[in-house]
Amino acid sequence: MKKIRILITVVCAASMLSCGGAKFDSPNEIINNFYTQLKKCNYEKAAEIGVSYFADIFDNDFRILIKTNKQKAISDISERFKEKNEHRRMIDFEIVEEEKDGNKVIITVKEIYEDDREREEDYTFVESDGAWICIDVN
Repeated sequence: MKKIRILITVVCAASMLSCGGAKFDSPNEIINNFYTQLKKCNYEKAAEIGVSYFADIFDNDFRILIKTNKQKAISDISERFKEKNEHRRMIDFEIVEEEKDGNKVIITVKEIYEDDREREEDYTFVESDGAWICIDVN
């Protein structure tokens, strides 16, 4: 289940970037845009964000797919987001905490679902060569 969430996250990031080439300057901006696309059911855009900013959290085979066939990776993640949302639709999100420590940022997001359930996810980002990359999701 964690791998699917991570995969979905990566795909979401990738789709947003390929539709307009958006570049985000902070982890907060990445998370806000990613979750906004999920909330709007724009799974392909969310997947583009995921592929661009969350690729390091995927297994090696999927990272190779991203490098060799980015559009296929985006499509795969987008489809998984869609399937997940059919069973349990996220209707809102809130960034509840942002911890900064040098070039490392941990963002805690509260996901709110249609069935009134809530879940929190922690995203750990590091800055590398002037870009923010997610290295862990818990």
